Amino acid sequence: MNNNQLNNSLDIILQKYSQSFASKVFPQESLEADDLMLVFGLNQEIKARNKQYWGRELGMCWERIVKEICRQTCYHFNEAIRDGHFSYQLSVISTS
Repeated sequence: MNNNQLNNSLDIILQKYSQSFASKVFPQESLEADDLMLVFGLNQEIKARNKQYWGRELGMCWERIVKEICRQTCYHFNEAIRDGHFSYQLSVISTS
């Protein structure tokens, strides 16, 4: 790949992200604590100090809770499977 091809490829990537960022609508943040925040004694002030950390950690905690509920209550629960597009699919059949 020559420099022109590389530059064109990088430009395309940057343009797509630029368009995505420009069209992104950020919802107004809630001032209320969600259930997981309450469990761990967190409030919006604490969470705001490091949004990325708390968002990631609370999200992973929620994911593990949902998986465990499904593992124990869903017929033929299967862990998420990675497909060729690097996305994940969760498969469950409810027992109720």
